[in-house]
Amino acid sequence: MISPTIARRATLLTCLVWFAGSLAGCSLINAPDRSKLEARDAGPADSSMDANDGGDAGDAGDAGDAGDAGDAGHPPENCAVAGDEDGDGLADCDDFDCNGDPACCSGGESLVDERWPVSFSLDWGKEPDVVGTLYPRVLAGGGELVDFRGSTTTGILHAACQPLALGASLRTTFQAQGTCSAGAPADCQMAVVLTGADHIQPARGFLDDIALRMNGAGVLSVTQSGAVLASASFEPFSTIDVVLTIAPGVDSRGRPALLAHVTTQNATSGGGVVTLLDDQVFLQQRFLRTSGGCANVAGLRLGVEGFGDAVHMDALTLDSLGCQNPTVFQPPIVSGVALPRIEASTTGMGAFATGALGAPSLFRADGAGGTPWHVYAEVTNLDPELERFTHIGWAVAFTSTSAWKDSTWRAGGSVDFPFVGTDPPACLTMDMSCSPSQPSEREPFALPIPIPARQEAAVIFFAHQEDPTLGHEIDRTVRNTPSDDVEMPTKRILGPMGTMGIPTDDDCNDLRDPAAFRVDGGGDWLLYTCRRNGALPEIHALPLISLDWSVDASVMPISLLLPQTLGEFASAGVWGPEPVMDYSGEGDPLLRLWFMARSIGGATTVGLAQASFKDTSTGSLPHLSPFDANPVLGARSAGLGACGTTCAVSNVAVSRSDAATLRFLVARRQDDVYTLVPLEQPWAHGVSR
Repeated sequence: MISPTIARRATLLTCLVWFAGSLAGCSLINAPDRSKLEARDAGPADSSMDANDGGDAGDAGDAGDAGDAGDAGHPPENCAVAGDEDGDGLADCDDFDCNGDPACCSGGESLVDERWPVSFSLDWGKEPDVVGTLYPRVLAGGGELVDFRGSTTTGILHAACQPLALGASLRTTFQAQGTCSAGAPADCQMAVVLTGADHIQPARGFLDDIALRMNGAGVLSVTQSGAVLASASFEPFSTIDVVLTIAPGVDSRGRPALLAHVTTQNATSGGGVVTLLDDQVFLQQRFLRTSGGCANVAGLRLGVEGFGDAVHMDALTLDSLGCQNPTVFQPPIVSGVALPRIEASTTGMGAFATGALGAPSLFRADGAGGTPWHVYAEVTNLDPELERFTHIGWAVAFTSTSAWKDSTWRAGGSVDFPFVGTDPPACLTMDMSCSPSQPSEREPFALPIPIPARQEAAVIFFAHQEDPTLGHEIDRTVRNTPSDDVEMPTKRILGPMGTMGIPTDDDCNDLRDPAAFRVDGGGDWLLYTCRRNGALPEIHALPLISLDWSVDASVMPISLLLPQTLGEFASAGVWGPEPVMDYSGEGDPLLRLWFMARSIGGATTVGLAQASFKDTSTGSLPHLSPFDANPVLGARSAGLGACGTTCAVSNVAVSRSDAATLRFLVARRQDDVYTLVPLEQPWAHGVSR
């Protein structure tokens, strides 16, 4: 029998050594470093979307005050130079400190590529759009904007909204002419503007959430609401290349925000790249989805404005980026259409799933002739709200798809029966087919098996409850192909205290939410939620016996995540571990662990922690570092869509979509409807296993 009490004492002694006597709660997770939050706040607050609004940020949480970016005795992390400069065990873009850094943004698609032909395309509309307003003059033969004609500031506005939530790169080239036929050179100017407004303000220009401006005297400035955030001066007739990189990050209060990074290069003098504005917070992310006419794409409008002929501007390009940030999600888009959410009625499941669908497990299996996307989930035929009054049984169901469309989902095995469990899973009265006290199966997790000829093979872990009066234990089975039902006999691998015949975790009355991950050279690991009477739920870990996926009774469980080490958002407990292991050709193997958390106030959200394996041969787990701005996702977070009177998230599943993108499935209840909502997030780190 495993003795978790002894294990806890050993873990505490280890923590005393590591944390110099801190007794505030101990686990294999480092306490959040609140000093690593973005300390810089935006400037003026009068743009079309106020970056410094102090209002409620929804489910994003408050990560505390900002401070020094570096740990004591270590410099800040340099995201563009290989190495772990701040000594926290995470290097470069794997370090949370690098979220929002341009070095951690991958290229996306071209949004705007304007070379200024002689005649303006339908992509641009003149502002103000009234009789007498002229389009700006283009150089004979095309290629440059050279003159905004008129007696006051006018502009042009691109017809499309530009998505910015995941980052973007804007590039252009200015050349000041030193003179202006319409007035003093300093009064004549040209600017590229990102705005939430749909029209220009007469005689004033666009409301600038951020803008790049050059005047005729050679002064280049970055402005917001007309106020200067940064500026530099150049000799007239110098060709100045300017790049504005927008990346997701957090503001000083830990709220998801957009950061602006501006560089310049004097192509005439041959000078190097100079940073003009360094990662300045200029807009909260929530405004992208709740304000203005571009809320549907979480973006802003692109405009060009000017007065006079003192500045020329070459090509203007805007490209989307994939900048990794744990708080930024978007619905997956295929052929211009958002992927639909999953409901029991669209998955090929039978009547056993008509009550609720939740606790998903997701993995992608790419093989010749295979079906890539596999989803396991817990299902029941009755309303889970009845659990407040009586026991409700659950079963495990399976469905898969090759294209993630409503019409292509198909159930595995027989659509008339669950993958594991009884049909129906629950009943309120006993009859020939059902008993209120029959076994229940919950919270499946699929661990792919690396068999080249069977890319769709997986070990399926789930929580099994034999009787409503007993706690859940953890069982596992193996499935070789989606057409199989259970491929080999189910094996009981771990039970709560008092369970006979299998290893136990004696600190727990109930074992829930099993999950597993594989470490090359370090074996397989089992994670699970430990629930015990009178205590908050927490997450434990145990190594698995290779190729058998069972637990060695002589090994003591590890307390992996304790709620008291994570902050207020987890003050009422953590559960539902969801691990992803990533490998790259140069970096160390990286474990990312998403988990569910509940605050004392009752808010259920998703948190994230991660760790780097410096040595996989030790057979131990590294210390986890939580994301500084946890939680990363809540029931009303952007990307999940509108929320009704009752709205909550209960579980999350994560898998690689490709080498640069993570795919999420969020179990969400909206009023009385239970759905699995797909989301995506850019995050590149080799390949997942």
